[in-house]
Amino acid sequence: MCKLGALALGAVFLYGCTHHIYVSSEYAENDSQASIVELNKKYRPITNSEIYAKREIKLSRENLEDKIQMGDAEITEFPSPDESEETLETRASELGIMSYEQLLGSRLSPRDVAICCTRVLKHFGGAYDHDTYKEDFWQSGKVTWEIKGGDCDDGMLFAAALLNNRFRPYALIMSDGLFQNGRFASRLNSAHAVFIYKSKEGYFGSIGLNETDVTYPKFRTVREVVNEIGNKNNVVWGSYEVYDIDESDFDFINGKENNSFLGKK
Repeated sequence: MCKLGALALGAVFLYGCTHHIYVSSEYAENDSQASIVELNKKYRPITNSEIYAKREIKLSRENLEDKIQMGDAEITEFPSPDESEETLETRASELGIMSYEQLLGSRLSPRDVAICCTRVLKHFGGAYDHDTYKEDFWQSGKVTWEIKGGDCDDGMLFAAALLNNRFRPYALIMSDGLFQNGRFASRLNSAHAVFIYKSKEGYFGSIGLNETDVTYPKFRTVREVVNEIGNKNNVVWGSYEVYDIDESDFDFINGKENNSFLGKK
C-alpha cells in the first residue's frame, strides 16, 4: 500500500510505505475483537469519498461491473498461487532483461505482468514520491520500468500500460481504510491503487506492486476484489472507486509528466 496524500495525526510504517493514521475509538471499542474478514463483510463502501475530486473518468457506482469492459478473449494465462517459486523466478529473470519496448510488443499476459510487478520491480515506499518529486507523482509505465520501481500508483499504471492492448485500462482506488492491528483498529488517512481487469468469463482480478495486490480473476464484483486485498493486508477499505484511465489526459504509457488524475480539474 502507499500514501496518495492526506492530513496526518500520526504515522505507522506498513508494507514498506508510510501510512498516516488516527485511532477511531468508537470503531476500536465495537470491533476490536472482530476478524478482518468479518469487518470486510460488515462495512460497505462510502458512495463518494471526500478525498478525491469528481471526474468524468470515474465510473458511477450504479451497474459498475457492467461498465467495465472484458479483455482479450485469447488470454489464457493469469496469476496463479499454484506455480512454483522456481518457475516464477525463471520467468522473472527472462522478463527482467527485456527492454520496455520489447515488453510492450510482446502482448504479455496478466500472469507475466504480475510477475514483472512483484518480482522485477521494487516497491520504493510511501516517501519516495515526495523525496524524489516533491509531490504525489504518478509515473508512466516507461519511467517505472527504467528505474525498476515506484509505489502503488506507479505499479497500477505500469500494469495498465503493458496490458493496454489486451484490456481497457482501469484503476481501482481504495480509501477510507481501517487497519486491524491486534486489539484495536486505526483509520488510514491514505489510499491504495491497483490495476483491475475483467476476464472474458466476466470475472475480476487485480495486479499491483505487492504480492497481496495480485488476485486471480474469480470475483463477480469489484467489492469482492477490494475485500480480498483488504483481507490479505488486515485492512477494511471503506470506500473505493474505479477510473477509466483511457479517458484521462495523460500519456501513462510513455510520458514523463505526472499522470495523477485524482484531484485534477
